[in-house]
Amino acid sequence: MRALSGLAKLAAESEAEDGARLLGIHLEGPFISHTKRGVHPPEFLLEPDLGLFDRLFELPRAASA
Repeated sequence: MRALSGLAKLAAESEAEDGARLLGIHLEGPFISHTKRGVHPPEFLLEPDLGLFDRLFELPRAASA
């Protein structure tokens, strides 16, 4: 959550002289299928959780406000 909040603040403040800016944040997980997890350690994977998803989704908006 701390990293996501920090990235959101950077995104809100970022804009290069040429107008380029960070448009969003991509999260790889934590809701990944255990059978198709690739190299992701299984102890870090979570079952889908709507409450946690909502927190992850709203955090950048709150941090950049």
